[in-house]
Amino acid sequence: MNSSFITITITIAATVAGQLLTKKGMSLAGPMPADKGSILVFLLRTMLLNPYVLAGLLMAVLAAMSWMATLSKTELSYAYPFMSLAFPLVLLLSSLIFHESFSLARWLGITVIIAGVIIVAKG
Repeated sequence: MNSSFITITITIAATVAGQLLTKKGMSLAGPMPADKGSILVFLLRTMLLNPYVLAGLLMAVLAAMSWMATLSKTELSYAYPFMSLAFPLVLLLSSLIFHESFSLARWLGITVIIAGVIIVAKG
């Protein structure tokens, strides 16, 4: 298996996992305070004390490291379109895990994105 494919896959998986973990953590943390002075404290406390948010941030670091490995051996113009595959994965998993709604228009847009990735990958 091509090592670029492996690192691109790790990047996408870590990106998606990071988004889902962060969403879970922020859902547990509650809404951001309206008081502007409390926002920074809220975000810092949430980042440091909420295990889901912390795990989400760690996934972002893993994704960045994997992406750097990808870029060290792959053309950016080839690799970058694959990042758009995170969109349908997040949409699908957020609907399954968080019971978020999605419209037909959203799914059509995601289909166009996937079709574009296939065209770029073949080109």
